Amino acid sequence: MEAGEPLRDDPAAGPSESPGFLADGTWRAVAVQHAQVDLPGGLRAPHSARRALEEHFAGTIDRDLLASVELLTTELVSNAVRHGGAGEDELVVLHLATTESCLRVEVCDNGGGFEAGPPTPYGEGGYGLFLVSEVSSRWGVSREDGNCAWFELDIGADG
Repeated sequence: MEAGEPLRDDPAAGPSESPGFLADGTWRAVAVQHAQVDLPGGLRAPHSARRALEEHFAGTIDRDLLASVELLTTELVSNAVRHGGAGEDELVVLHLATTESCLRVEVCDNGGGFEAGPPTPYGEGGYGLFLVSEVSSRWGVSREDGNCAWFELDIGADG
């Protein structure tokens, strides 16, 4: 799947181009809070990602928003492990940031990514990026240096 190619007929739900990346310092939004978290890959990576999110966003966003962030991040980290080959000896790097108006998460790995398709029936897979497209305000994937999937959620000034 290329950036700008929707998962469904609604173009707003498809991935979009990012105005920059936290990973390389080109995201130009003024971050109120920013962190990089290096996680070991492998089967425990999604769990480790959720713990990192709870630590980073504790007290700054409400529980409902945190649940959405955890869901979307878990899906992207799971993709990094499953499709990016991020085994226990590889790193999955999270970049986390909040501004006054949005929250951004980037999940980066050294894999080559994959071509996503529509979800398959009966729980056979393909729902991760579908969930990201449905829940996030914006999302996309960059393959310029490894693989970096990202999403943003719009938030109010009070989190």
